[in-house]
Amino acid sequence: MTATLATPDFALRPLAAADRDAVAALYADAEVMHHLGGPMPPAKARAVFAAALARQHDPHGHQRFWMLQAHADAAVMGLMGLTLHDRTTGEVGILVDPRHRGRDHAAAAIAALADHMFDDLGMARLDARHGVGNTATARLLAKLDFERLPLSRADLDQRWTMTPVRWRQVRGRWRGASQAPADRLS
Repeated sequence: MTATLATPDFALRPLAAADRDAVAALYADAEVMHHLGGPMPPAKARAVFAAALARQHDPHGHQRFWMLQAHADAAVMGLMGLTLHDRTTGEVGILVDPRHRGRDHAAAAIAALADHMFDDLGMARLDARHGVGNTATARLLAKLDFERLPLSRADLDQRWTMTPVRWRQVRGRWRGASQAPADRLS
């Protein structure tokens, strides 16, 4: 079962069937999907959501999803996913609604996931990646102090990694008040 995680401003709750329209709206938003192949037509967005929900409920599956939901007004602020590569390594991805950007929600969500992965699950590595031209995500991951991995000439994606040792050195800044803006991973 996917755990509910929390930050001071919002909860990260497991994806549920009732989230279909909110997730489909994220997938259909041109700004959100700018670096991910562009917006999806509504029918495709709903189909992708249905597949994600099925993977979420598969006890042997390798993907988990959380909705970012504000404590104050229950507004849905985004979607975070984790793909487990094996029992020790996962890769995070996050989409933040443009109306909720600039408040470090993506950084706080990834920080909560890192705490959960390293402290509760005993995992060894959290990875992330983005298209080489996605400077907003590069700033986010650098801000979280992920280690940028070297690019090869064939790489289309910039890859980053975080280990428990590294995370324990930097995580204190993500427990509490929000920091400076630059919070989208899309």
